[in-house]
Amino acid sequence: MTAFSTRWAPWLIQTDPAPIVGRPAPSRPIGGPVDYMEVWRLGQRVLGIDYGRRRIGLAISDVTRTLARPLTTLTVTTSDALARVLREVDRLSEEEDGLGAIVVGLPTSLDGAPNEQTARVNAFIAALEARTSLPIARGDDRLTSREAESRLAVRERDWRRRKERLDAAAAAVMLQDYLDLVAGKDG
Repeated sequence: MTAFSTRWAPWLIQTDPAPIVGRPAPSRPIGGPVDYMEVWRLGQRVLGIDYGRRRIGLAISDVTRTLARPLTTLTVTTSDALARVLREVDRLSEEEDGLGAIVVGLPTSLDGAPNEQTARVNAFIAALEARTSLPIARGDDRLTSREAESRLAVRERDWRRRKERLDAAAAAVMLQDYLDLVAGKDG
């Protein structure tokens, strides 16, 4: 595997109008100190994580990194969240298509300022970085749950069933936004 540089990825700054009506456009780097162009060429899938205190939504991309789909929702406690996510990372890495990178949704307020959940997610990301060699990026997590809820409501009337799938769907929305953003700057 090639070494990664430690510079910010400037193509992760989106200045176009938000791709989804009602969702603010990212106005600052949402990646990390990793050169994601090197990761982009690996031809492996990307895992999207929507971190929450009780539930963690997981989504996965295809190998072309064009489409994201919901994978599963993990019901966790604060003590087992990292271990459960790492088991999924290991399982996905061992599959034929492998896993090339991870994108964790970073929750912020609508203006991009950190909120009370931002520190928890950053601590989770730091713990994840210490336990995996995969590159980890931060994705824009603003209003992804609301968008996922509205998409699920079109097909599923029962709110209990929607709630079971909401976190994975929110992870898929966040991951798809990230894939679109990076592909637009790469292509």
